[in-house]
Amino acid sequence: MRPPLHRLRPFSLLLAFSIGALACSESVRCEAGLCPIGMVCDGDTGRCVDAPAAADATPRLSGRYALLGLGADRHAIVGYSPARRSVAYIEHAGDEVSVSFVAGEATDDGLPAGDVVDAVADEAGVVHVAWVRRSDGSLWYGRREGGTWLRERVTAIAPHRPGDRLALALWNGVPTVAFDEIGTGRLFSTARANDGTWTAEEVPLPPDVDGKVARVGGTLVASAQAGSLTLAFYEPGGGDLVIATRTAAWVASRLVGRAADGTTDAGDAGRPCALARDTKGGLVVAYRDRSANSVRLLRSAAGAAADSLVDDGAYTDALTGVVRRDLVGTALDVVRMAGGGLAVAWQDASRARLRLAVEASNGQLQEVDLPATNRPQLRPRLLAQADGSLLLAWLELDGEQPGGRVAELRWTPLGGAE
Repeated sequence: MRPPLHRLRPFSLLLAFSIGALACSESVRCEAGLCPIGMVCDGDTGRCVDAPAAADATPRLSGRYALLGLGADRHAIVGYSPARRSVAYIEHAGDEVSVSFVAGEATDDGLPAGDVVDAVADEAGVVHVAWVRRSDGSLWYGRREGGTWLRERVTAIAPHRPGDRLALALWNGVPTVAFDEIGTGRLFSTARANDGTWTAEEVPLPPDVDGKVARVGGTLVASAQAGSLTLAFYEPGGGDLVIATRTAAWVASRLVGRAADGTTDAGDAGRPCALARDTKGGLVVAYRDRSANSVRLLRSAAGAAADSLVDDGAYTDALTGVVRRDLVGTALDVVRMAGGGLAVAWQDASRARLRLAVEASNGQLQEVDLPATNRPQLRPRLLAQADGSLLLAWLELDGEQPGGRVAELRWTPLGGAE
């Protein structure tokens, strides 16, 4: 058991998952009728496994993908389908699932596209997508209106400039795309004006350290609110978490990984990272501290920052009593729930499992018993629902086809922790 976390009661967890959700874990065996659609409970192992005749109708995804809320009981996933070499759009409306393709070989484009992709949804449920088409190195933007995908090339960005990292945000309603430049690792931002034209600017990086030129690495994520746009990424030269914020102008700084003097190396941190906002608009950063093998939360409000431990991977071996550590945080996500508390999901690479913690009213993180399945669980994504529930998505690998199956669970808080 991780010291910073409190575990939710298994009984509360069982009730909290909606119909069709998993109810099995390492400590609680699954029961008939309480596995996801397309899976059944294996009485011998206590795990949810594929039903003999289960059909996998939705595309498998690889790499980064987006989990979007569309209002009411609708949500969507946007990501890259390696089998179709296209950007896939998977929409859930209640129990109904529909699939379409935004760009790539599966569309009238006929050209592979979207291995680098990001997406957001606005308050009206309109989905906005940005992606890279590798055949000509071009940057593209699309949006879904009335069930139709409208696509356009971002002409302000020259071909063969976008690299392997891309983040899309709606800043004051304006689609804004940040990306790293291939070859140089420099950071750029481009925005679409109301008249359809695109403008571009370079985002300054923090000063170089140890004679190494600063560049963008790891994951690139964005968070926008009125008056400011924030980007977070890992700078590999210094091994630091960097925050770049645009108000009147861009300001970038090394937030974690440097000592207070800004130059002394204090460890390797920030790969990966994720962004959220608290109830007052303060920035929340979830990140991995590689040097300490830990998942941490950094909260910033009113000019002050507080850094706290989420998980350090430590557990006590039941047979030997020796404290061991799993490799944690190699992928993660963070979101603010409807009630104001935070939720953090992260990957335990040692066990190929996901972990989830939610914040209680007393500010403590409570770990949720997640289900055990017969496949590795990768790349968690979180979506807060208006009813206070939490949607967790991830990819599961089975080795049969490229990419991973998209799996989902809905969790609803139902009570206290032990």
